Amino acid sequence: MTDSDPLQELDEPLAEDRQSEESGVAVPTAERPHAERPSADVPDPPSTRTEELRTQASDVDPAFKTLFWKLVFLYKIAVLGLTLGILLWVFDSHPTRGPALTVGGVLLFLYAIELTRRGKARLDAGEFDLETEN
Repeated sequence: MTDSDPLQELDEPLAEDRQSEESGVAVPTAERPHAERPSADVPDPPSTRTEELRTQASDVDPAFKTLFWKLVFLYKIAVLGLTLGILLWVFDSHPTRGPALTVGGVLLFLYAIELTRRGKARLDAGEFDLETEN
């Protein structure tokens, strides 16, 4: 900085804040608290029954798995179609697609409900080979 810089005085501490060794004034020091370090030991995760669950999942009747995933797919598409149909219908974005998607979603729901009832009846009749050890 130059000698004519008016901000030069701001860079230096105030006279009462300056402490020199000549004055003999002791500067008080404070002890800093030290935080405890966490241990590096990571606990073992709780035991899982992955192998047992995998063998149980592979023992399920393939027809039952197919029915289950078919119902999951139908319900998801029905919810999607019904929701989009209502949104398009209410907001007049597509006046013909909204009602068509709504009706399609309702029909898919009805079909999925009927398949669920048939599957439940087949399950109750013992048609699927489901041996549970519980």
